[in-house]
Amino acid sequence: MAGWMTRFEQGIYNLVSESAIAAGISKKMSPRRIWYSGIVEALNLTDGQCDAEARQT
Repeated sequence: MAGWMTRFEQGIYNLVSESAIAAGISKKMSPRRIWYSGIVEALNLTDGQCDAEARQT
């Protein structure tokens, strides 16, 4: 993996990757991919009218 990641970031990346494999997901997964998937889904549900800042919790 990339040398610029901290140990914490690498741990999160590994957790996401291993969880995806355990769930039977064949695509390479990363925390960023999951984050973007959530944003795309929010935009799809609101016909592109999603206020991303208001949805952050």
